[in-house]
Amino acid sequence: MSSQSITDWSQANITAIQSARREFDERAARLAEDAVDPVRPTEEGFTRPG
Repeated sequence: MSSQSITDWSQANITAIQSARREFDERAARLAEDAVDPVRPTEEGFTRPG
């Protein structure tokens, strides 16, 4: 694939690329938060300790 083809594809798909990056960043932030402050199952549902 030529560099012009990659440029053309990127320009044609910029909205989808930005959306995917935003979703990835949000998911990564939630996972990092859960690693620091894990969610625990309880009889009532899920809760964070503390």
